[in-house]
Amino acid sequence: MTDFGYFSMKQIRIVATLVAVISSFFLLMPNAFAVNENASERAKRIFEYWTHERRASAIPRDIYIGRNGQSYIRSHSHTL
Repeated sequence: MTDFGYFSMKQIRIVATLVAVISSFFLLMPNAFAVNENASERAKRIFEYWTHERRASAIPRDIYIGRNGQSYIRSHSHTL
């Protein structure tokens, strides 16, 4: 077994694991910001798509799944 002074092999493995986890966090963090920028562009396009006229003419789809596994759509009169 190799002697590393005051540190045991277990301590060195723990420190190496922590360094790997922390460095991978910082390497992946810029990619997370890029995804958020794309998501905000997508949200902007969706927001611009749903104009007042489209929202007023949209038919809400409230889908319910019964105990038997079949799906039902609630109508404007609140019946399934």
